[in-house]
Amino acid sequence: MATTTKTFTGFYETIWREVVDLSARSKAEEFPQVMRILSSGNHFERFIAWAGLGLPSTKNELGPIAFDDPIQLGTKEVTFGTKALGFKCSYEAMEDDKYDVVSQTASAIGDSIREGREIDAAQLWNNVLSGDPTPMLGFDGLSIVNSAHISRKPGGITQSNLGTGDIGLGLIESAKYHFRNLRTEQGFRDTGHTIKKIVIAPDATVEPLLMQILGGTGMQPFTADNTAHELGATRTSLSTFSYTYLTDLDRTIILSDKALSQPAGPSWIDRRKPSMTSWDDPSIMGSCYATSYRANIFCGIWRGIFASGG
Repeated sequence: MATTTKTFTGFYETIWREVVDLSARSKAEEFPQVMRILSSGNHFERFIAWAGLGLPSTKNELGPIAFDDPIQLGTKEVTFGTKALGFKCSYEAMEDDKYDVVSQTASAIGDSIREGREIDAAQLWNNVLSGDPTPMLGFDGLSIVNSAHISRKPGGITQSNLGTGDIGLGLIESAKYHFRNLRTEQGFRDTGHTIKKIVIAPDATVEPLLMQILGGTGMQPFTADNTAHELGATRTSLSTFSYTYLTDLDRTIILSDKALSQPAGPSWIDRRKPSMTSWDDPSIMGSCYATSYRANIFCGIWRGIFASGG
């Protein structure tokens, strides 16, 4: 007596799930190198930023204490969309035990899911500048990389994290001094930011040039008199990342060591990680297999990020 096809879906789902997982994990995801990875158990997440208090003032004996109020900078909510992809397997394929065909299709879903997540995550970095198609806006209502970030108090200090020109020693030096001179929303020194990672798109010109700029000899490239490297010993602690999913080959993103540790920093938030489900569909005389995930990207702060569009 022939085995009924009704049990095929339940029996093989575990196999296809493993095939999908192996395919998705065959290449490590890139975006965790430039984003925090978070998870959420809520249908949305709300991020709130505040400017703290001002400086203390002199208090005379038995005199009044000066009070100050924090200022809310803004609120941003993250909702989660669903991305899904599936394939169908006919009862005939099951009856004829066409495992290889179905297995290759399941493997292809793993490739598609991984690629989709990478493209979704890269939208943050492909849209950090005001001139990008859909700029990612921070708590201050400006694009994450902008020349007109203004601290809320006191007096509104204007700060720019927008660099100019292509990758070069000058651009890296600009980032170095930008991080060194950062101010908080209160106008205080925002200490602790130093260059940590330089992110570029894969390019036959840019990548070798960056390696030459950082150098390994302690000397500047292209200088006949062996001029000492302006970045000094810090150049050896800088990491570089060729981010495949940057669409602008001239874009350079420079991150500080605090960029990814800040509560509202660049983040990928998983509501549901990729998961597979299956069901029989007698109307097509086959079984359906689908993989889906729910996630979104977020960034509310700009401090710790310095970038140039080339």
